[in-house]
Amino acid sequence: MKPRMHSSLLLLITLIIGIILGALIQSNLRSGRMKHNSIMHSEEKFVESIEAAIVPTDENQGERIRAVLSDAAPKVIGKFRECRSQVRAEIDAMEVELLPLLDEQQQERLRDRLKPPSRKRSKKD
Repeated sequence: MKPRMHSSLLLLITLIIGIILGALIQSNLRSGRMKHNSIMHSEEKFVESIEAAIVPTDENQGERIRAVLSDAAPKVIGKFRECRSQVRAEIDAMEVELLPLLDEQQQERLRDRLKPPSRKRSKKD
């Protein structure tokens, strides 16, 4: 094999490996974010997730940790939902102000970009 061909082949293999690694890393990051957000939808998931991260040393410590987490879970999840609603309201207000300034294509791109993740996924299905 000629040196130039060998270099080209090596470069192509490196590129393919880079693309695959990039896709895997992006998928892993997205999965982690989704998993993190999913614990905020249920008090039970919240308690389980935090307890799993802590890894209690014995059952007695586990019970005390669960008691604290169970008391905190409704407050934390309530704040999460409240903040999320406030952010959504701000985004909606911004969209109302921006739409008259944009042409149809820009409006469509903006709407597409501002859709909550759950709505984006259902569009692709």
